[in-house]
Amino acid sequence: MTPNWHCKLPGYSYQGDDPDGFMTRDEVVQWLAGWLETFDAPIRTYTRVSTLKPMPSGGFALTLQTADGEAQLTCDHAVVATGGYPIPVTPSFAGSLDTGIAQFHSEQYRNADQLPEGAVLVVGTGQSGAQIAEDLHLAGRQVHLAVGSAPRVARFYRGRDCMTWLSDMGLYDRPAPSTPAARRRSRRPTTTSPVVTGGATSTCVASRPRA
Repeated sequence: MTPNWHCKLPGYSYQGDDPDGFMTRDEVVQWLAGWLETFDAPIRTYTRVSTLKPMPSGGFALTLQTADGEAQLTCDHAVVATGGYPIPVTPSFAGSLDTGIAQFHSEQYRNADQLPEGAVLVVGTGQSGAQIAEDLHLAGRQVHLAVGSAPRVARFYRGRDCMTWLSDMGLYDRPAPSTPAARRRSRRPTTTSPVVTGGATSTCVASRPRA
């Protein structure tokens, strides 16, 4: 969603020759790996944290599941970096739909071969919904896309990316709670901030087999 120049971490930023372009998935992974090489952090990859509990004396105790068994660690601070939407959301009426309709949440979708033959309805035009709809279309499926009412902005204005305009306006220098989007969300618990790639945060994919 954001151009390459927007990728910044402490002491590390994008240094490529296409700052207004968009890195692919593999390029983002490579860029992040380069950041890890700039400092000597005790990083453990592919390691599951099974428990995280506050300690009476302060800080946290956590249990790691490693190849050698469980390991116990303590820390003063813990950051749970799951993103803004870690729990899948499925509408309550989903269980009342015809059992002949296959239903998938976006987190379960991998490719078009998962779905039975027939037209497909993708609900939600957030990043997941838009990408799933495109993937299905490229696979030759008939796709219907259900959109919400979140406001939209143009990707480019006067030849410049909308994120660049927002940066020049100082939006990213403001504390998050003071932004217009945060104030709107405090009054209405749905997505109300302008979006570029869509406004849904959870996506259901439904497909009915051909008769």
